[in-house]
Amino acid sequence: MELKGMKVIVIGLGKSGFELLGFLDRRQVETVAYDSRDADSMSGLERFSDRIRFRCGQNPSGDEECDLVIVSPGISMNLDFMKRFRERKVEIAGEVEFAYNFAKGKFISITGTNGKTTSTTLAGEIFKAADFDTRVVGNIGNPVISEVETSTEETVFVAEISSFQLETIKNFNSRAAAVINITPDHLDRHITVENYADVKSRIFENQTKDDFAIINYDDPAVKKMSGSLKSQIIFFSRKEKLEKGIYIEDGIIKYADSSCTRDIISREEVFLKGGHNLENVMATIGLCIAAGIDQEVMKRVLREFRGVEHRLELVDCIDGVEFINDSKGTNTDSSIKALEAYDHDVILIAGGYDKKAEFGDFVKMFSGRVKHAIFMGATSQKLADACIENGYTQFSFAQSMKESVELAKNLARPGDTVLLSPACASWGMYNNFEQRGEDFKNNVRGNV
Repeated sequence: MELKGMKVIVIGLGKSGFELLGFLDRRQVETVAYDSRDADSMSGLERFSDRIRFRCGQNPSGDEECDLVIVSPGISMNLDFMKRFRERKVEIAGEVEFAYNFAKGKFISITGTNGKTTSTTLAGEIFKAADFDTRVVGNIGNPVISEVETSTEETVFVAEISSFQLETIKNFNSRAAAVINITPDHLDRHITVENYADVKSRIFENQTKDDFAIINYDDPAVKKMSGSLKSQIIFFSRKEKLEKGIYIEDGIIKYADSSCTRDIISREEVFLKGGHNLENVMATIGLCIAAGIDQEVMKRVLREFRGVEHRLELVDCIDGVEFINDSKGTNTDSSIKALEAYDHDVILIAGGYDKKAEFGDFVKMFSGRVKHAIFMGATSQKLADACIENGYTQFSFAQSMKESVELAKNLARPGDTVLLSPACASWGMYNNFEQRGEDFKNNVRGNV
């Protein structure tokens, strides 16, 4: 992409937005940056040259003169000003697509509703252990654009890619890409599960016969994606023995191809436990097989990898009560999987931003497992209504994380588990799930 002489608009000044501005400023590109927040609530604007002009507290109209619009993942293509840019045939790119045009090396990418961050982090650790120049990027919190200037042809970008980022791709492609699972999420933006799955499937759309698609054989929506792919397919399944692909038999994770079947690692040797993590591990193994990584390197990291922050993270054990931070439980399926890790005596803290999800299946998990549920945020009443419909009455409301943790501490007895797994996004109360998780941890430890 030739930037010389272009007029660029950047919309959304989160972490990726600021990294984009730095990249454009270093290339002396005239840029106008928009953000709905006012300037007083943002820091760091002064670091840029006069080539970067800010329009804080407002969005564009869509009629501005420009050659390229770069949008943050949080900007929906259905907003009026984005529709107007499209009507005018203005080129639009997300940060991932824009950065891809300047990146050297190759991409290994992961998407899905749940497990993206765990799988991306695990894959990143394995690629590092295999001595690749590895950059773990994307939706995991490190924008791709922040790594492209120092990349070489030997660089491997291990990228977590969200549906929001996939909406705006054009040329983006991965040497190997995995879709872990599809369950209802972000329906406030994608409207239907079918639309959501279609967007997720775009991670494969630019692949060729030399690339690899890692597909969850057990998930009908993901398996369906395999029907029209040009790339080489590696299936994985934790439920069925596969003639070709990754599966588990007699407690051993195995890989079968056209020539032979080999044992990869015993399930007992893998530190990450739980069925959902088995999916994450299998998807990651598929990516590593596609990249030709030595099996002993994979095994060494799989034995040692402890998981990621904010995903079933043990915060503390106080007076015999475990406090678990699962703030990454931003949808019902993720939180259902969190609850499956505990047999009984859970004090659950849930609730947050309303993404138009239904909570029936989630609250059905409470019976015999959740002693008491504490609801906060915009979905509090919706969660309570789902509980009543399913005959569950042991719940309370709280107005803040502080109040939720205090109530949980009063209710819990030795042997109980206090679990923050909101089943909702953090927006409205927090900027992101990390901030929510830190608030929980600080309140548990009395650091507030």
